[in-house]
Amino acid sequence: MFPYDATLLATVQAAPQSIADVLQTLGTIDTTCIDGDGLKWFNWLYLQVTQAVEAQVACSGFTDPAWLAQLDVQFARLYFSALKSSLSGQVTPTCRLGIITSLKNLTSGRSRQQAKQPIEGRCPICASSSPS
Repeated sequence: MFPYDATLLATVQAAPQSIADVLQTLGTIDTTCIDGDGLKWFNWLYLQVTQAVEAQVACSGFTDPAWLAQLDVQFARLYFSALKSSLSGQVTPTCRLGIITSLKNLTSGRSRQQAKQPIEGRCPICASSSPS
């Protein structure tokens, strides 16, 4: 949908191992996307939250900073995996596909009816069923 989708796909190939990895990937997505791409703004919000988490982890602002750092990385992996699947045309669980498709369609001028239809099946993360 955007000329830079291949760049985004390359950006999310490797799963992050640390908050620093997450921030690097989020930063690349931020600088790659144009302002008219809804993904840019979702990603920008995610970047702000991750920066705040990183700051709190660094100063032991959480009861268990190591656990929260790992949680942050795990959630980022879900986001990047959904983006990777969407950009490469692979099956994406409906709950994640809906988020990515909605963001991409937000400003692309495509109507809801033209948007990619949900994939049938069951999401292994939230166990929700796709509509038929």
